[in-house]
Amino acid sequence: MALRRRRDGGCPISADGFRNISDPHVQELGKFAVTVYNIQEKDNLKFEGVVSGYYHVVNGFNYRLVMRVVGGGGGGGGGCGIMMYEAVVYEERSLSPFKPLLQG
Repeated sequence: MALRRRRDGGCPISADGFRNISDPHVQELGKFAVTVYNIQEKDNLKFEGVVSGYYHVVNGFNYRLVMRVVGGGGGGGGGCGIMMYEAVVYEERSLSPFKPLLQG
């Protein structure tokens, strides 16, 4: 499923975009989002997969992901069937001091 480029400068995550929905890294970010949600909300949602999204580069990557989950029945899960959730995951990249190692 191809997504259009968003007016806010975000780039699509799609089969023909820079990133691919089935990319293991994108799927791992989705799992991470569901895990954090479950901890914070004391819920038990089950991650099914990222189905669409886009990313924006700002001092790293900001991903807006749409995920398919199975309801857990706790805080917001409802406990019934497959639902769609959206999450924003910030993946900041920083570099600690970069220096040559002594060779010898």
